[in-house]
Amino acid sequence: MDFELNLRSVPYIRISLSFIFGILSYDYLGFDVHFTIYILLIAAFLGLFFIFYKVNQYQNIQSSLLLAAFFVFGALTQHNADTKNRYKLLHDQYKYIENVEGKISSPPVHRNRIRIEVNIEKASVNGELIPMTGNLILYFKAEDTVASQYLQGQKIRASGYVDSIRGATNPNAFDFVAYLHNRRLDYQMTVKSGEHELLNYQIGWLDNLVFKVRNYAINCLENYLEGENLAVANAMILGQRNLLDEDLYSAFTDSGAVHVLAVSGLHVGIVTALFIILFSKIRSTHLVVKLLKAIILIFIAVMFAMVTGAAPAVVRATIMFSLLVISKLWRPHYNVFNILAICAVVMLLSDPNMLYQASFQFSFLALASIAFFYPLFQNFAHTGNKFLDYFISLAKVSVAAQILVFPLTIFYFHKFPLYFILSGLLAIPAAIIILIAGMFLFVFNLTPFSFLCKLLALILNCSLTILNYGMKWIQELPFASLNGLWLSWVQIVILYLLIGGVMLMIVTRYKPLKYLIGLMWISFLVYTLFSFRTIQKYRAITIYDVYKGVLIDVFCDRNLYTFKIPDITDRSVQFAASNNRQKFNIKSQHFLNGDSIYVARDIELKPGEIQIDNTKIVLVNYNTSKDELTPNPDYFIIVENLPYDLATELLSQDSELIVPRLSDTKFENWLKKNSHKPIRFVRNEGAIVLELTQN
Repeated sequence: MDFELNLRSVPYIRISLSFIFGILSYDYLGFDVHFTIYILLIAAFLGLFFIFYKVNQYQNIQSSLLLAAFFVFGALTQHNADTKNRYKLLHDQYKYIENVEGKISSPPVHRNRIRIEVNIEKASVNGELIPMTGNLILYFKAEDTVASQYLQGQKIRASGYVDSIRGATNPNAFDFVAYLHNRRLDYQMTVKSGEHELLNYQIGWLDNLVFKVRNYAINCLENYLEGENLAVANAMILGQRNLLDEDLYSAFTDSGAVHVLAVSGLHVGIVTALFIILFSKIRSTHLVVKLLKAIILIFIAVMFAMVTGAAPAVVRATIMFSLLVISKLWRPHYNVFNILAICAVVMLLSDPNMLYQASFQFSFLALASIAFFYPLFQNFAHTGNKFLDYFISLAKVSVAAQILVFPLTIFYFHKFPLYFILSGLLAIPAAIIILIAGMFLFVFNLTPFSFLCKLLALILNCSLTILNYGMKWIQELPFASLNGLWLSWVQIVILYLLIGGVMLMIVTRYKPLKYLIGLMWISFLVYTLFSFRTIQKYRAITIYDVYKGVLIDVFCDRNLYTFKIPDITDRSVQFAASNNRQKFNIKSQHFLNGDSIYVARDIELKPGEIQIDNTKIVLVNYNTSKDELTPNPDYFIIVENLPYDLATELLSQDSELIVPRLSDTKFENWLKKNSHKPIRFVRNEGAIVLELTQN
């Protein structure tokens, strides 16, 4: 087995891990900054002492001090980034700001509203524009024709109401606020038509070049492609994913090929490999020629990263490629794990919050997994046929990448694609053809050889059509994706300790580690069985936070009974409740309406009433009769705006009142004003969960 790796050959991994743990310690342990500075100075002093005196006797102490220094350095880096990005003007209150100036940092997203992310450079304070750092999300109306023309890289000025972004209000829902916070986006501005404009400013030569290249490439693809082919080409070649519809994106997700839609290390590798092949025709070994080739290759990689939006995966691949090109000038041999570790530290120095971004985690774990496990698989299943061996090697790469990635896939997306090998065999060759054809199309579109552009466009259209059709076909295969999977953060930690133990035993060949691995496996099984037993007995009523609607789930021993009014869209239901339902592993679901009656063990559901164990809940709507109203249940849930005499009757009883988001805020205000007891409003506190215990 051709696999050479030992712990001494990868010192930068230990350094990067210490740096990462420092970032985590600042966020979760709240290190005192002044204390950590003293510790860092002491560690540096001691480190210098042991370097100059009796070096050989204190190597372990030196290593420990170095790791401690990087640990503290990581905490200080996060502290500095946290302080630097703190707003001086914006607060957690709804306020109007007359002028904010900044650069559009990512491709605008066009949905029911136009969403634009801006790096703030100036803001108005008492009528005077002053410098300011930070990020802001601007929301425009979908029909705003001026906003619809804005492009990434442009500078704009806007005025509007600024507010903090509201957190996730439904249990186990995707925490969009945390996602934005990890990208330093904590505030949003609602901008009306006529209160924003494009700024003329002196743009730097590099930004100007990136802006022109990106717009030229977008226009070029629009001239030759359309529909789904244009959407996928924009995503794969330029990192512009705003044209992708949900069904197509879902096909790539369920088939396990969604990674080809996000510009990543694969794409950087294909583009740079194309130019390396072209430059290989220049066979001069002169140092000046080699240096010039290296500079051009690095410039091409950096330009590709900037044009495609500089996502974490692209930045990581660009830094790695640059380090590899530089190292090859002096040392032909390198260790990919050391370079990967250096890349992580460099990226986290610029923005420590990248550590919490899924794209950053997937990017590094996938490459580390391939680098570690692929050599172990390399000598298996050789046929001697180059064509077959190529596809077998792709399958090996896909399997190797999944080993460190699959826990995160389940944690974030609650699904796992079973045909990821099959989709990889189609998607990776297609990505190579599409990227190379796209690059040549951009070049030949500048020449008078129009027949070559038509040929390249034909190749692109055919490849994209086959890719899209293939992903949809794989999605339709039986058991294409295991859905409804759920892993808690505790299970994630145990799984990575288990995998890490296996990797460490492979490297060190220290057999007693098998006992630790066995312990981790038993811990994972015990925790999973305990969690499943808890789910089996879970009984609760959840009133979700849904805009101008009512959505209620009754959980009873993995059976689900759902009540909703009015016709809430499937997308709203999915966003609000899908994760919560997946967590509790629902085996059957029943939808309640005005005439529904269900009677089962310890649960009785009938029109307007929920009786579960000893808890009784009455759902009150506009047509509820005051005479037939069940007196003093445990809870009244008001599912519609009520006549005031009926509402007065409810307020007179001792039952607790729960009010979902209703269409009439005046009625809610009347309830608050006239109630002599506390009322639970979903609008104020988010989703309300009434957990019930079995007798």
